[in-house]
Amino acid sequence: MRRSLLWVLALSSSFLFGADSRAVQITINVSGDGNWDYVSSLVPNPPGTILFGAGSSLTIETDTNQDGVIGDVTLVGGTLKIVGSLSLGAYGSFSFDMEGSESGATGSLSGNQILWATPASIQTSPAGTFECGGAVCGLMGRTQGTVYPISVFFGFNASDGGTLLSSAPLGTWKMSGPLDQILGSSRQTIALGGATPPPGQGLPSEWYAFGRQDLGFVPEPGASALLALGMAALWLRSHRLNRPDLPEAPLLEGMGPWDARAGSRRR
Repeated sequence: MRRSLLWVLALSSSFLFGADSRAVQITINVSGDGNWDYVSSLVPNPPGTILFGAGSSLTIETDTNQDGVIGDVTLVGGTLKIVGSLSLGAYGSFSFDMEGSESGATGSLSGNQILWATPASIQTSPAGTFECGGAVCGLMGRTQGTVYPISVFFGFNASDGGTLLSSAPLGTWKMSGPLDQILGSSRQTIALGGATPPPGQGLPSEWYAFGRQDLGFVPEPGASALLALGMAALWLRSHRLNRPDLPEAPLLEGMGPWDARAGSRRR
């Protein structure tokens, strides 16, 4: 009887308070706060920057597992509108009307920061357009004032070995108290440069920033681990120098300038 009563109470609670355990979605307006940055040998003062236009927003889920506890975050999706021009100095200008989208990243809320653990999928709508102005049109083999598909711009970058990314880490977002504004963010790299610097082969040539405070690029995977290993090696070296009574630990053959068999420097 008691067990049945408890079951009825639990069932009633699920109906009465079920709304409290639902996942909470928040749509964040990033118009005018976030931006798209572009680095190229054609940009006189890289990076060239265009702020996200009206209608740009990102939606996050703050209770992904729906356990009623805010903290497990998912980037549900979002639209980033990039409309504007970049000055290329003596080369002329680029003008864009394009739309990017983001989705799929997961992370956790720590204080007022979202620490993203998995990368977000990145897409650029093929419906976007591009125009060139000035001398750069000749370099591209295009006509000034003509509206081209955005693929023409990406093809121009690809001709030098540039690469568009389909996913990339988001790093850290510094949030407002209600989680409805991104105050600062890491840079999300969305394209890598080609052979001609700047930026250089494999270095970030395009990126998104989602807040006004720039938290820099997301560290390379393993960078923190390598730093920790380096610090540990320095500590061990210092410890050995302060303890001359410790026996010399030989290195393996082929691992360094010391011969593991004799403990003497190779000649």
